Amino acid sequence: MLFNSYQFIFIFLPLVLITYHVLVKLKLNNLSKVFLVVSSLFFYSFMNIKNLIIILISLGFNFTLYKIMKKYHNKYLLILGVIFNVFYLGVFKYTNFLVDNVNLIFHLDIIIKKIIFPLGISFFTFEQICFLVDTYKKKELNYNLIDYSLFITFFPHLVAGPIVSHAEIIPQVENQSNFNMENFIKGLTLFSIGLFKKVMVADYLGGKVNTIFGDLNSVTMPLAWVGALSYTMQIFLDFSAYSEMAMGIGLMFNIELPFNFLSPYKSSNIKEFWNRWHITLGRFLTNYIYIPLGGNRKGFLRTLINMFIVFLISGIWHGAGYTFIIWGVLHGFAIIIHRIWTKLGFKMSKILGCFLTFNFVNIVWIFFRSKDLESSFIMIGKLFDYSTMYNMGSLKLVGGLPYIIILLVVIILVFTLKNSKVILTSFNNYKYIGLLTGALLCVCLLSLDKVSQFIYFNF
Repeated sequence: MLFNSYQFIFIFLPLVLITYHVLVKLKLNNLSKVFLVVSSLFFYSFMNIKNLIIILISLGFNFTLYKIMKKYHNKYLLILGVIFNVFYLGVFKYTNFLVDNVNLIFHLDIIIKKIIFPLGISFFTFEQICFLVDTYKKKELNYNLIDYSLFITFFPHLVAGPIVSHAEIIPQVENQSNFNMENFIKGLTLFSIGLFKKVMVADYLGGKVNTIFGDLNSVTMPLAWVGALSYTMQIFLDFSAYSEMAMGIGLMFNIELPFNFLSPYKSSNIKEFWNRWHITLGRFLTNYIYIPLGGNRKGFLRTLINMFIVFLISGIWHGAGYTFIIWGVLHGFAIIIHRIWTKLGFKMSKILGCFLTFNFVNIVWIFFRSKDLESSFIMIGKLFDYSTMYNMGSLKLVGGLPYIIILLVVIILVFTLKNSKVILTSFNNYKYIGLLTGALLCVCLLSLDKVSQFIYFNF
């Protein structure tokens, strides 16, 4: 089930919200949590019932191992848990990729049935690895199956994040509170903003991106830049939209989810970009990979190596393909260059830093979007194909000047408007917010003629 669908907005969400708050009001706290777990599992398995089996196996194994680790504090149990989760994720996400490469390298013809990638497995696998690590470090953790299941399956963050820790969710679940009108209005506002960004902007840009990347033979230098910028805007608006909708839904249940995006394209260097982009993933990689590798405690060279490993893993986590690996490697090199630059004491103006950072991110996103490495290099080559610099006729492929104006407006708004954290913390004019929320919802609901998945469902 998708957030941007009529069945979710008009049936699932209202029924779950009303039932949950009635149960909480009646002091049936355990029943309300069980209801929310069952509803979340229904949400997750709505489009494919096989997903239910996959997540239940993961939940069952990890919770059982958690209980054993509570009784027998042994690092080998933790290692077992990490190996299981990585293997479980790898089977579904990387088996086809590995078989294809084995066939290519060894000239074999191994044929296996294509494994369907379950939604959200990357996210709930990371969350459960975090939980096991924290269990090993903090033996005082004491959660029951209901609270643990709700922490993992809570449907707003289940499919595409944000990646949450048990400390952010379980205490809120244990201390349930009655319906809160302020939280509900804030939540509905965030949900409406996210829905608008997804339905009215990201999906529109996505249609143009598909056209450009689907016909590289027709792409000239101007159209290549339009395509790259369109995807750069699309992926930010699409993913931040999901995160805002998830946060908004969480607030409706009086559960606060962490912010995931804080105006990343306004960053003046690559480190700042990663402090603002997919914040919860960065937090996971820092706390559970970078620091255990030694962080910055083992000398400058080792620090650079650790940083590179983190971004390599980030690329591999995002997808089974060389395009994602190259994307991670390039960001790894960029963060190393920034670290060396800073170490040497060099300075750069903020405007120039923003320009260079944005353009680097913009170009490297091409690897993220392209179907294979060959397409990536073709598209990047088109960006610098000066022989077609003045060929504006190809812009007709995306609608010509009207679309260029729309794209420029989107870029300007992304660089000038406040992010969701600023909006939420300055929330005080209910009349204005109510009008804005109503207007956004009306426009979006009238435009839901087709339902499209969020980009990060693929990761």
